[in-house]
Amino acid sequence: MERIAMSQQERDELDWLRRAQEGSISQRAVAEKMGVSDRWVRKLLKRMVKEGDAVVVHGLRGRPSNRKLPAETQRQVVKLLKQPDWHDFGPTFASQQLAKRHGIEVSDETVRKWMIEAGLWQSKSQRVAYRCLHQSCRDKGWHAFRDLIEPGRHRPRTGADAEQTGQPGSWEPPIPFGRFRLPPFPTDIFPKWLQDFVEAEALATQTPSDLAGMLALSVLAAVCAKKVAVHVKPGYSEPVNLFTVTALPPGSRKSAVFAAITKPVADFEREEVARTAGEIAEQRSAVKIKEATLKKRQEAAVGASGKKLEDLTREAGMLAEELAQTSIPVPARLIVDDCTPEKLSGLLSDHGGRIALMSAEGDVFDVMAGRYSPNGGGNFVVYLKGHSGDAIRVDRVGRPAEFVNEPALTVGLAVQPDVIDGLAEKPGFRGRGLLGRFLYAMPISTLGYRDTSPPQVAPSITNEYHRNLLFLLKLPFRQDADGQPRPHQLALGADAQAAFQEFEAWLEPQLAEFGELGNMTDWAGKLAGAVARIAGLLHMADHTGAEAEALPMAAETVARAIRLARYLIPHATAAFDAMGADPVVGKAKLILRWIEHENLSSFTRRDAHQSARGVFKRVDEVDPALAILIDRGFIRRRDEPTKGSPGRPASPVYDVNPKWGRTGLLPRPEPNSEYCEYSEQPSPKNQLSWPSLLASS
Repeated sequence: MERIAMSQQERDELDWLRRAQEGSISQRAVAEKMGVSDRWVRKLLKRMVKEGDAVVVHGLRGRPSNRKLPAETQRQVVKLLKQPDWHDFGPTFASQQLAKRHGIEVSDETVRKWMIEAGLWQSKSQRVAYRCLHQSCRDKGWHAFRDLIEPGRHRPRTGADAEQTGQPGSWEPPIPFGRFRLPPFPTDIFPKWLQDFVEAEALATQTPSDLAGMLALSVLAAVCAKKVAVHVKPGYSEPVNLFTVTALPPGSRKSAVFAAITKPVADFEREEVARTAGEIAEQRSAVKIKEATLKKRQEAAVGASGKKLEDLTREAGMLAEELAQTSIPVPARLIVDDCTPEKLSGLLSDHGGRIALMSAEGDVFDVMAGRYSPNGGGNFVVYLKGHSGDAIRVDRVGRPAEFVNEPALTVGLAVQPDVIDGLAEKPGFRGRGLLGRFLYAMPISTLGYRDTSPPQVAPSITNEYHRNLLFLLKLPFRQDADGQPRPHQLALGADAQAAFQEFEAWLEPQLAEFGELGNMTDWAGKLAGAVARIAGLLHMADHTGAEAEALPMAAETVARAIRLARYLIPHATAAFDAMGADPVVGKAKLILRWIEHENLSSFTRRDAHQSARGVFKRVDEVDPALAILIDRGFIRRRDEPTKGSPGRPASPVYDVNPKWGRTGLLPRPEPNSEYCEYSEQPSPKNQLSWPSLLASS
C-alpha cells in the first residue's frame, strides 16, 4: 500500500470528510470548515469512493517541478567550475560567464547552491574571508575568527568598561528626543475667589490644576461673551470668547471637574428656564392666535369684494406686520454639548449671538470633521466666524434664513490625548485655521500618584465661586440707540497699553520664518489677541460686585494675561507636535520613560514587553520602538553566544547607554516635562526672551 504524507490541515479535512460519510456531520458544516462550497464537498465525497484518502492531497504532490533543471546540467556546470580558469569565480560572475561562454542560463542562486554542495564555495557564516588561504583558517567560520581577534566579547561589557577600553564597544552620546518643559498652570493669575476654587477642586479630585484652570477660563468666557469686549486701540477690539482644550488620559476625572466648574452656569440656566416658562408660553399662545386670525382674514378675503375686501385686506396686512415684528422667545441656553454645526448656528441666532460649546469628551472634533454630514465633509464656518466675531449668514432650502451679527462662540473641551493625536491630519482643520484658534493645555497625568483620601472643597469656597459667577451672569447687556445689544468696551489704561504693546513687539519677530514660533504662525499669530481676551476676562473676574466696565484695565492685569501666554506657548508647541507624531516614536518614548523610572542599565526584550502590556499586545510589537532607541544610541543589543542546545532561545538583552541621563547630557524628567520628537533641548541660545514686564514673575 502506498504511503501518503499529509499536513495537519489535510488530516483535519480527511477527518471531516469521513465524518460526513458516516453522517455525524453535515456536508454544509464541512464546507464551512474547509472554506469551500457545498458542491465541492459532494465532489470530494464521490472521489473518495474511488481514490480513497488521497483525495485531500494535491495532485502535483511528489512530482518534480516543471522548472527543475536536469541533473546533467548540474554535472556539466560543476565540471566547468572545477576547471583552473574558473577557480576564482564567485556564483554571480560564474552565472554570467556560463550564459556568455556556453549559453547555459542558470540563476546565480542556483549556481551558489551547486558550488556549496560541490565544496567550491562557502556561505557567509562558514567563511572567514573571501578564499582565505591560511591553513589555520580552514574550516573556521566568522564567529571563530571574531573570537580570535576580540577575546572576551561574550562577557557583558559595563558602561564603565566600554568607556575605559575605547574599543569598538565604546558608547557615543545618544541623539536625544526633544523635551518640552511644560510649566504648571499659573493659578495665581486669577483673583483669590477663583484661584481658591481652582486649587481646591484640583486637590479634591487629584487632577492637575491645568484642567480646572482652563475650564474656569472657558466658563468666564461663556458668561462674559457679548457683554464686554476689550478696546485694545482705536479701530481694534477683541471679544472675550475663547476656544480651549485640555488633554488628559481616560480615568483622570475630567467629567467630575467639568461638572463642578460648570455647575453655577447650569443652575442659572435651569432657573431661567423655570422663571420664563410661563411668559414664553403666553407669548407663543398670543402668536398662534394672531396666526389663526390672520388665516381666517385671508380666507374670508378670497370670497369678498368691494369695501369688505378692503377692510379684510387691511386687517390681514396689519396682523402680518405684527407677526413679522414679533420674536418668539426661547428657553435660556448658555451651554450645549453634542451639537451639529447647522444646529449651532441656529442656537447662536436664537440666543443673541452667544453660546458655549463645552464637553468632557472629544466627540466635538468628530462632529466638526463631518460625522453627521451627508457627504462626510467638515463644516467649520460657524466655528471660525464664531471665534472671530464675523457675521454669520445662513440661507438654505427649507429653512428660514439666519443672520447672526458679531457672534461669540465659546468652546471648552476636556479630551483624551488620543483625540489630539492626528488632528492636523483631518482635512481642513489646520489649513483653514481651526486648530490655530484653540488654547492648549497638555498637563502631565496624576494617575498612579493620587491621594486616595484628599480633602473636599470647603463649602465657603464653593459658595464664593457660585456667588461671583452669578453676579457676572446677571450683568445686563448694553444696548445701542436702536435697542440692539452691544458689548461694553473695556479700555486699557496707559500702563496696560504700554505692556500690551511691549508684548506685541516681542511676539512679532518670533513669527518670522526662522523665529522661535515660525513653525506655528497659525496659532502664534493669534496669541496677542488671546492675551487681550484673557486680560478682559481677568478684569471682569477682579471686579465682581462693581462696575468693571467703567474701570480702566490695569497693567498688572495685562501682565497676568501675558504670564498665562508664557504657559500656553510650550503647551501649544507640545500639542502641535502630538498632532503629527509617529505612534511608533510615542511607544519608543514610553520605553525610555520606563528605563528612567526603573533606573535600568540593561533589560531584555521580554522585560520591555511586560512593562507595557497594555500598549504592546505581542512581544514582536516592541521591536520597532526598540529599533528607534537603537538608532538614536540610547540602547544597544548585547552580543550573546549562539545557543547550541535545543529549546526556545533566550530573550535578547539590551544595554543602556551610560552617557544618557548620568553625565547631564539629558537629565531625568521633571514633574511637568514631556518627551517630544522634533523639539530642541532648551539652551541659552534658543531660550525665549520675555518682555521686561515679566522679568520679576
